[in-house]
Amino acid sequence: MRENSLKITSIYIAATTNGTHSSTSNHTRGTAVDISRIKGTKMINLGGNAQVKALQEAFDDYPKIRENFGPSFKHKALPNGSVNLNWPIAGHQDHIYVSVQSN
Repeated sequence: MRENSLKITSIYIAATTNGTHSSTSNHTRGTAVDISRIKGTKMINLGGNAQVKALQEAFDDYPKIRENFGPSFKHKALPNGSVNLNWPIAGHQDHIYVSVQSN
């Protein structure tokens, strides 16, 4: 695969504060997004490919990341500063969910 074919040129944000989320959701607070496509291709069809993994890894590099759940992995930053690298949450095969700390 050529390097240019791995370059992410667009993403589709399926939800911010819209959609059906619980009242305690980070979406409701305005601190979360769901990304369901990369370069026009649905995440469910990409699985945990190199682009999905690279995007999730890039989000992990953000200092205020709180949650990063997707097809490649499910990471959650804890209040004590540690990161759970295998957060037990179902779903997220068809999108990447990212939330950030509000403070």
